[in-house]
Amino acid sequence: MAISLTDKSILITGAGQGIGEATAHYLADLGARVVVADVQAAKAAAVAEAVRTAGGQADSISGDVSSWDDAAALVDFTVERFGRIDGLVNNAGVIHHGSPLEETDGNGARRVFEVNLMGSYFVGLHAIRRMAETGGGSIVNVTSGVQAGLGNAASYSASKGGIASLTYSWAIDCAPLGIRVNSLSPVASTEMTLIAQQLMRDRGEFAGEAPVVPPERNCPIVAYFLSDAAADVTGQILRMHDRTLQLIGHPVVLVPEVEREQWTADDIAHAVENDFADRLPPLGLVGARSEFVQLGKVNVVPGIDLATGKPA
Repeated sequence: MAISLTDKSILITGAGQGIGEATAHYLADLGARVVVADVQAAKAAAVAEAVRTAGGQADSISGDVSSWDDAAALVDFTVERFGRIDGLVNNAGVIHHGSPLEETDGNGARRVFEVNLMGSYFVGLHAIRRMAETGGGSIVNVTSGVQAGLGNAASYSASKGGIASLTYSWAIDCAPLGIRVNSLSPVASTEMTLIAQQLMRDRGEFAGEAPVVPPERNCPIVAYFLSDAAADVTGQILRMHDRTLQLIGHPVVLVPEVEREQWTADDIAHAVENDFADRLPPLGLVGARSEFVQLGKVNVVPGIDLATGKPA
């Protein structure tokens, strides 16, 4: 089946450059009507113009996703311009570096949480409400493999971990509404990654040149999640690592569990040193072989079939 986004109206935040810009072109080539949103109005307008020049349908709007009112305006503009909002790509993001001993104030970290996490939350909430009016839609949040931890960038890593949790939570909330929520974990050579690489070089943590990964390589994941081909897929994270497609797992309880009638601190020390000794996960993003099993105490997830993980 050929993926088509014909006549789907899709809002893309942070689309003035990098992955967002590439996504605007890719989705438009598949027939989508795209709204290019960016805090820098000139960049957003230039991308929209380039999409139109290439034969696609696009318009642009400027706004700060960390503002509740601006977030609403982005969604409202999409509905007013194209009649509805079928998809949202929550791509806007910034990065901040600093070790715990280097932080001099909270401004850099605060901005990361405001844009990356609260921005995705605000725009997503407004989009969900408008999508619910028309009976469905698809949201693609942008997380990162650094949710597993990245030195000297704890605020950025935490914001991306928050987006993963946001994805899982909204997938549960939105299943009864016919709205799917998934996430892209991208790898690409962008202005943001170049800054991070230079910082690592300055610290002696990185040598040489990193391979160049075009932002366009991530676009097929976004297109898939927004398409009808993913109608039964929600709450999932896909990662494009250069030429490798990866499925990122949810937080899990490692089995077997250890049970006692009562626990003391000494008992816990014994369990960690013995029962869990060979199963303590290493830091960083690692691979694991998966076999999903139900726990003894199961949480009911409204709108989700626990046997398949798909919308009920």
